[in-house]
Amino acid sequence: MGATVDGGEDKVVPEENWPKALRLRTGALTQQSDLIRAACREAIRIVEKTLVTQHAWPELHKGAHYKQQVLLEAVKVLRAKNTEDDDGKQDARYKALSNRVSKDERFVRFIGKWVRDSSVTS
Repeated sequence: MGATVDGGEDKVVPEENWPKALRLRTGALTQQSDLIRAACREAIRIVEKTLVTQHAWPELHKGAHYKQQVLLEAVKVLRAKNTEDDDGKQDARYKALSNRVSKDERFVRFIGKWVRDSSVTS
């Protein structure tokens, strides 16, 4: 069973401070915004590739720093794939997501659990 957001009070940055698309919703990954789900799917691909081609020992990948680095790489890949001509709106969303991953440890912890749980069970 996947990790869920429990609405706990240990927020590093209050949810209200983030754009709506970057706010964690109560529940599992399927309840999150399209942007958060896309970042998680890309991060899962990165973790799976890393486990196969570089580090076969999953316990190496449980640290907060690793989760943050994988999520930042996922956002970078998604930004590079972005081909929409929307006057920079999509790019601004990716920049905001990158900013949240860089600054909010609680966000990284929850998103990282979904990525780790999905890549271990795949």
